[in-house]
Amino acid sequence: MLTLHDAEGRLFFDAFGHFTPPADVDSVLRTGARRTVADEQGAEFRFVEPLRNAKPCQACHGSRDLLRGAIEIRLNTSLERAELARLQRANAVSGVATIVLVFILLAFGLHHTVIRPVQAIGSVADLVGAGQLDSTVDIRTRDEMGRLGRRVNEMVKGLRQKLELSKFVSHDTLVEVEATAGAVARGGERRRIAVVFSDIRGFTAFSESHEPEAVVAMLNRYLHAQAEVVVRHGGDIDKFVGDGIMARFTGPDMVLRASRAAVDMVAVVEALDSARAGAAGRAAVGVGVNVGDAILGAMGAEQRMDFTAIGDTVNIAARLCAAAGPGEVLVTEPVRGELLSVTELVLSALEPMHLKGKHEAVAVYRITSRRTVV
Repeated sequence: MLTLHDAEGRLFFDAFGHFTPPADVDSVLRTGARRTVADEQGAEFRFVEPLRNAKPCQACHGSRDLLRGAIEIRLNTSLERAELARLQRANAVSGVATIVLVFILLAFGLHHTVIRPVQAIGSVADLVGAGQLDSTVDIRTRDEMGRLGRRVNEMVKGLRQKLELSKFVSHDTLVEVEATAGAVARGGERRRIAVVFSDIRGFTAFSESHEPEAVVAMLNRYLHAQAEVVVRHGGDIDKFVGDGIMARFTGPDMVLRASRAAVDMVAVVEALDSARAGAAGRAAVGVGVNVGDAILGAMGAEQRMDFTAIGDTVNIAARLCAAAGPGEVLVTEPVRGELLSVTELVLSALEPMHLKGKHEAVAVYRITSRRTVV
């Protein structure tokens, strides 16, 4: 807004035609000093500048007056301030929207890069804990989560391999390895154990009349059934020797548990053989049971060891197994002595036997069972 005033302060030009001259113009005309005035809200600024009677002007207006008038310029910034406020509000809204978008993107990124991989790893951990060792984490990224997933897969693979290896060693071997942190030393200790030997009778005839694959399949069925009996009665498979089994029992009631297992081993083999009715080469097992002191520990070379039991107690059990007929369980006097109070088992004395490695005849008993084996 622009206005012009003469030397007496009279308004003779108003750009908008509706302006009343302020008192600031009179002050400028009296003092000849320019003034700058702003309202209290800072929305309007007024600049009043004196129009001096310069020499070029004196040619027309004379030189009597020092001032010819004043020019006033008004600047109203209310529109600009309103626009600025609008822009500030728009920027604030835009800033909030940007922040929200960033959080959304971060959440989306975290879900795909962190949360979902962690959930996948957790799911595999649950499956492995339930015994499903064929589970793997499917994370193919090259970041930390990918490396973590690969480590979990390697750990599961190691557990799977350990499980497979455990099938080739006895339970006591695994316990000894864990107890010594993998540094098993050769040697052993004297312990009282019950020993069971079983051997399949009639297996040679079956082997001669069948292909090797069929022979191995049948042998595995018979050995597996007997091994399950041993484990069910709290025993440990020491080793498989051809078509025979050596099992060890320790702890409370070990003689009773070993004797029950021996009788049940005969029964399960008879049940399997009955299912083969009419097949060439019938099979049954002979079993020997003994109890006494033996040396139990790691035997063999540094590169290859067996955790086993050796001694006279073991040898006598093996000799009784060799002497037993099909479906027969033979036990020694020490075993009979601990079974006298067991009414479910029936023992009958046989003629003393001369066993290999023994100078004197050994008292032997045949054991039968009234128990029904499932």
